[in-house]
Amino acid sequence: EYLISIQNQETGLWGQGINDNSVGAAYKCLSFFSISRPVPLPDKIIESVIYLSSTSPSNASSDVYNRYQVVDIAVKHHGENMPQTFRRRLNALTPEFLESVLSDCLRFKKSDNGFSYYHDRSLALNQGEIMSLGLAEGDVNSLSKCTTQARKVAYNLAGLAAEPPYENYRTYVADKLLNAPSIQKLLLPEIDYFQNFEDMGLGASPIGYVGAIATVAADPLNPSNKVMALSTVPGDTTSVICYPGGRVDCSEAVFECRLYVENGFTLNNLFNARIGDGSSHAYQWYIKGEEMSKFNIYSRQSPNNDGKVTIVQNLDAGTWHSLKIEYIPDGTDNTKIRFYINGAFVKETDKYYGGHEGREPVTKISSFAFTAFNSADATIFIDDIRLYVH
Repeated sequence: EYLISIQNQETGLWGQGINDNSVGAAYKCLSFFSISRPVPLPDKIIESVIYLSSTSPSNASSDVYNRYQVVDIAVKHHGENMPQTFRRRLNALTPEFLESVLSDCLRFKKSDNGFSYYHDRSLALNQGEIMSLGLAEGDVNSLSKCTTQARKVAYNLAGLAAEPPYENYRTYVADKLLNAPSIQKLLLPEIDYFQNFEDMGLGASPIGYVGAIATVAADPLNPSNKVMALSTVPGDTTSVICYPGGRVDCSEAVFECRLYVENGFTLNNLFNARIGDGSSHAYQWYIKGEEMSKFNIYSRQSPNNDGKVTIVQNLDAGTWHSLKIEYIPDGTDNTKIRFYINGAFVKETDKYYGGHEGREPVTKISSFAFTAFNSADATIFIDDIRLYVH
């Protein structure tokens, strides 16, 4: 009953608008329904997903999967009760939908004939665990989503019985498995990541960034420049995270970006940012709104503000500032973090994240993230993000 009460009556999905976040939420929510307890508004669900597929390519193979699975499940929930008018409309839309799914899947195909999680690389980490080197290569999970699973749903929507897909290839596959060359392990590379969002569409979720609070937006001072916009969600702590590549045992990690805090924010903690291996942080800095359209930047060693350090005070909102952070892990006594604002050195500290508890500093760097505080009301724009780890 609760899920029904928060279902979007306009789209049939869960969440605001027609996008991959609301489709992903619908895929999860549909697991609570069944043919005997069908989901409400299945026709709106189907129309919304087909519209999204025809207008917006997926950022990840999991988004393709969510889209066709949601349509397939909603059709099954209709069962014999599907109105004939909508049945005729669905039959007319199905070929175009399946063509868009096929086109979307092929965007993830790589030179090794596999399919990757992102259109330009595989998924390096998932929930803090190493999945791959983040290279432009196929992975088993995405291969399944873009081939056998998609094929099965295509046959279902077409009303046809699917034959076993690999029946004609079993001898070939067995030979490849039995006579495969020995695996040559690749060394984990340095990370030299840069993103300015110029090749992404306005209003889209930034490619390679996972989370609900980020969109590609126009620069508030230069509309021809594209940036990443992060907005708080009242009462909710939400994050966006990027995994730029394989993690390395680093001697230094340098993070740079330009940031713009929009005027009109609440006078409390607004956003924090952290860098680490996806589960453990190397350091964390955060922005706090002040009076007179000013904001401060601090670092800290825990969510309880242990080891809080003032980095800079009274920065002006409504204008761009450059930020550079040098992280040099060197044991519990010699680790250094240096902060630069607008090209000038402002602070050095040895208070890395978790250091107050005697934890060794993190040396495996593979991700960075931005989180909105649940009590905040603010928007921040970020551009020219660089992470260099060696």
